[in-house]
Amino acid sequence: MTDLDRNSVGNCRLTLKDGLQFISSLLLPLMLGVFTVIITLEQQRISQEQRAQDLAELRLQREEDMNNSMLQRALDKQIAKEQREQDELRRVQDLNISESKRAHDDELAEKQRDLLEKQKLHELAIETQRHQDALLVAYMNEVGTLLEKNNGCLSANPLTATLVRVKTLTLARQIDSTRNTQVVQFLYEAGQLTNGQHPLDLHGAEFNGIDLKVAVQSRQQLLQPAFVPPFGTIQLVLSIVFESNTSRCSDIDLSVQHRLQQN
Repeated sequence: MTDLDRNSVGNCRLTLKDGLQFISSLLLPLMLGVFTVIITLEQQRISQEQRAQDLAELRLQREEDMNNSMLQRALDKQIAKEQREQDELRRVQDLNISESKRAHDDELAEKQRDLLEKQKLHELAIETQRHQDALLVAYMNEVGTLLEKNNGCLSANPLTATLVRVKTLTLARQIDSTRNTQVVQFLYEAGQLTNGQHPLDLHGAEFNGIDLKVAVQSRQQLLQPAFVPPFGTIQLVLSIVFESNTSRCSDIDLSVQHRLQQN
C-alpha cells in the first residue's frame, strides 16, 4: 500500500469519524427538539383535556347549581305556602277562640245580669212583702185601738167609721189579695161586717181576688163544733156583695156565704 492509499484511507476514516461525530452532535439536539416537541404537544393535549374537563365540570356545576336553585326556590315556595296556610289556620283558630270567648263572656254577662235582675226582683218582692206586712200590722193596730175606744162598734161614731173606711180603702189598694183576705176576716171577726150590728161601710173597696173559704175552713178546724159561732151571712154591706156593678170585688169568692149560712 502506498502512502497515497494510506492517506486516502486515513482521510476516509477521518471523514467517517467526523461524520459520525457530526451526526452524533446533531442527533442529540434533534432528539431533544423532538422530545421537546412531543412534550409540548403532550402538554397542550393534557392542557386541552384539562380545559375540556374543567369546562365540563363547570357546566355540570352550573347545571347542578341551577337545579339546586330551582329546587330551593320550589322548596321556599312550598314552605311559604305552608306557612301562609298555617298562619291562616292560626288566624281562623284565634278568631274562633276569640268569638267563642266573647260568646262565653256575653253568656256569663247575660247570666250575671239575669241573676242580678232576679236578685233585685226577689229583694223587691221581699221588701214589698215587708212593706205590706207593716201596713197591715199598722192598720190592725190602729183599728184595734179604735175598737177599744168605741166599745167594739166603729159605726157608732160617724167620724171613726169614715176614718176606718178611708184607711181600709187606702190599704186595700196597697196590699195583695192574701192580706186583703186577712183584712176582711179581721173586720168580720171584730163584728164590723155582720148583719144587725151596724156593719162598716166599705163601698168601693178594691178587694180583688180574696178567698174567704180558707179563712172559714181554718176557723172550723181550730174550733170545736159546739163553739163555732153562728156567723150568719158575711155581709160586706156596701157594693162589695150587693152592688157588683159599682164594686171592684168581682173576683171575691162569695161561695163562703152559703157555707156560713149552713153553719
